[in-house]
Amino acid sequence: MHATRPRHLILIGLLMALVVGCQGAAPGSSPTAAGTDAPPASGPAATGGGAGSPATSGDIDPAKLSGAALLLTQQRGDRGVIDSLVAGFESGTDRLGYEDAQIVQLDDPATYEQTIRQVADSGVSIIVATFPPMIDSVKAVAPDYPDINFVIIDARLGEDFPNVQELFFYENESSYLAGVAAGLMTESDRVAFIGGGDVDVINRYLVGFYEGAHSTNEDVTVCWSYADSFEDPARGKELALAQIEDGADVLHAATAGTQLGIYEAVEEQDVPFISADVDVRPLAPTAGLFATGPRFDEAVVIGLEQNATGAFEPGFQQYGIDSGLVGATPFSERVPAEVVAAVEEAEAAIAAGDIEVADDTTLADLENCS
Repeated sequence: MHATRPRHLILIGLLMALVVGCQGAAPGSSPTAAGTDAPPASGPAATGGGAGSPATSGDIDPAKLSGAALLLTQQRGDRGVIDSLVAGFESGTDRLGYEDAQIVQLDDPATYEQTIRQVADSGVSIIVATFPPMIDSVKAVAPDYPDINFVIIDARLGEDFPNVQELFFYENESSYLAGVAAGLMTESDRVAFIGGGDVDVINRYLVGFYEGAHSTNEDVTVCWSYADSFEDPARGKELALAQIEDGADVLHAATAGTQLGIYEAVEEQDVPFISADVDVRPLAPTAGLFATGPRFDEAVVIGLEQNATGAFEPGFQQYGIDSGLVGATPFSERVPAEVVAAVEEAEAAIAAGDIEVADDTTLADLENCS
């Protein structure tokens, strides 16, 4: 069940205006600047509703616009989470007027801390780190740079820092919607989830999918497997084909770049697929149903905007469907109208607090293929 969650919703209208177009400034100098041009990210990150106006120059503190950095531990070009983060960062820094926008690729965990210190010494006012592999390095560096604000995406530090914002999402809520659809659309009463790794953030997708599927189909069996990589399309395709061979006729996945192989498998086998974090329809035009997940490109702007306006909010912040930063993309024509209605009804019920989705990432109450 949900813990009490802080809500910081006043930025949502602004975020929508900032990410429109996703036209970014060129990355500035950095210790190891990522050089791959990411394709435009689309999906939950690019299709959310809302309207608003960018902050005016009167709202912004020019002293905070010296520079910003986005630190990546996964490669660009995944057509998913990473490309979405990059799109939001580039659009946000450009529209807010940051003088230097660095996108830094970190490939060796042994050098994470050193690289973050180099970035901090380069004159930026905010550093956006990504995912749990960066936790220890952020904890080590942030106290030494009290005048720099840090954001870490989808990770918990385990302690509070006055200049660190932990930005988390209720992915279990969005994947509940995927489960609702899968439970209704399966003909074999067997559906499957593929995760990039057996880690908390991925298991949050899994528990939501499991609960959603059982909410609409008491006879459904939910199976899952892990790729143990977020950058291995061949492994993703292998696991998807194995799940299909075992009888799963609707698939859901949260695997970042590994998902590129899953798209191939479901297209070849014509098996309905619900993606996570990126609009599946352009990538799997026959098999793709819709996508669920956080709108990462909008979310990354939160810290950038707060930093630029002197309103940075440190501490733990978690966003669910009711925030507008988590949800589902539009549906393909393959999704029956009654399934669309059921998903939309569940989405509204979660937003209203009438459905509370389990988020126990220990999987204590789940048995594989049950």
